[in-house]
Amino acid sequence: MSKNLAKTGKAEAHLQLLGTLFLILGRIRTYGLLSIEADIEDPENSPLFNSVAAYDKANDAVYTVLCDTLRLILYGNFDAAGIKHYLTAYRKIVVLSEVQESLFETIRLMLIAKLENHTPQIAVEFGCQ
Repeated sequence: MSKNLAKTGKAEAHLQLLGTLFLILGRIRTYGLLSIEADIEDPENSPLFNSVAAYDKANDAVYTVLCDTLRLILYGNFDAAGIKHYLTAYRKIVVLSEVQESLFETIRLMLIAKLENHTPQIAVEFGCQ
């Protein structure tokens, strides 16, 4: 059932990303931020990252921004404003395809919702926008 995000249609890619982020945010809510440390350090071999959409090199841009942002939250104690600034700067230096740009926006909305203490279910609603 796992598929490559880059080789799917835009809608399916978003559903897979939403599912992956829902699982990540659910784990953080249940077990704390440190529970995802191994996953964000090695997403290629992470059962959490591979449970919905298989990791491969075509997904690098999406997973890189996701893991980098989660590292900043985990290690840097960033708040929503700090993450907004980081992601704005990141967007200016990285060339993304139309689908990747849309996935990037989904990541931004969901992680900011998480930092504003919304539940994973509500974060998914933000990501669907």
